[in-house]
This record gives sequence, structure tokens and C-alpha cells, in this order.
Amino acid sequence: EEHTDALRPYNLEKPLWVFVGSTVNAVYTENRQPRSDVLTVVRFLRRVLSDRAWAIKTIKAVLEGKTGLVSPEGQDVFAGRFGYLREAGNEGVSPARLYDDILRRIFHAPGGGGLHLCEIKSSPGELGLKAANATDYFGLIYIGDTSEFKKLVEAGAPEIALEQDAIAASLFERINRPDAGLHVLIGAKKFMEGWNSWRVASMGLLNIG
Repeated sequence: EEHTDALRPYNLEKPLWVFVGSTVNAVYTENRQPRSDVLTVVRFLRRVLSDRAWAIKTIKAVLEGKTGLVSPEGQDVFAGRFGYLREAGNEGVSPARLYDDILRRIFHAPGGGGLHLCEIKSSPGELGLKAANATDYFGLIYIGDTSEFKKLVEAGAPEIALEQDAIAASLFERINRPDAGLHVLIGAKKFMEGWNSWRVASMGLLNIG
């Protein structure tokens, strides 16, 4: 965003964070409790939106390379990473300000809040992700059976609000547009068959392989 003109010759696209699962609604048992990979991601996004103290503490740990996530060599996996952000921090951009920036840029919700999961009625298989106090969607779950996943949400994460959107057009069809405000895509192999996007910058694999 800061160097758009200088980077234009390199054809860099707006980053998209993608999570791919083998099957979205597959539930496994952990400590005798049912778990769903996709629901785990959704609950994480809700916590980022709603738990300010935890989010700021976590950002600070990542920037300092003190997360407790250690490589086989014994070094924190985030040690020495995100140099640009760490340098910005030295100039007075605190973890709290970075968190506020994430809320604004990624979630379209400067004030944070809860998470709403909205079924896009005009496009079967799509569930929009929206912050409670936002007007725009920041993400999309693109799956085959939304009704089953909504049941998982109701049973495992009642704090997430379920809604229906009878007005919005397909979010998946506009995800590659330069003006798309969508930053997160969650789904199964459904969108891997014949789908291409230069936006994908980071990918999380959920029980694949």
C-alpha cells in the first residue's frame, strides 16, 4: 500500500491468506472433545477480533521472537523475522498500534468486536466472514455443505453469530479483483480444482498429506 507505484512493474497482488482442508466438516476427537480444523481457524479469527489484550501480547511475542514455537535447532521460529515491522516498532509503532492497524486494514473494523458468519444466499457454498461492527466482509469460507458447518458452529462456537445475507453477490467470484476487501479464504479441495489466483501469499494446510 505504501509503495504501490514502485511495485506495480513487478505485478504484485494484494496478499490473500488461504487455509485448505481435505474436508471442511470432518470432525476429529482431541482430549475426548470434538474438533473441526476449519472451526478452529474461525474461532482463532474471532479471538483476534475480540481479545485485545491477548492479541497485543501475541504480536509483541512474535516481533520479539519469544513465542515458544521452537525449531529443531532450538531457535524460536519467529526470531529475526518481520524486520520491517520490528524497525517500525523501534520508531514508536507499538504492538498496540500494530493491532489497531490490523483491525483497520484486514478486518475493516477499527473498533474490533465479535465475528459474524453470513450465509450468502445467492451463492451456495459461501459463508462470508465479517467483524461485528463492520460493513464489509474480510474473509470467505467456500465449501460444499454450509448447513453442516453451521451446525458445527452452533454446537462448538455459540459465541459466533450466524446470519443470512440475501443481497450480496458471490464473494468468491470477486476475490481476485484489485478492489476486493477479502483477505482470508478458507475451504476444502473444492476451490483447488481449476482455480487460480496470483493473490495467494500464505497457505495453511489443515490435515492434508
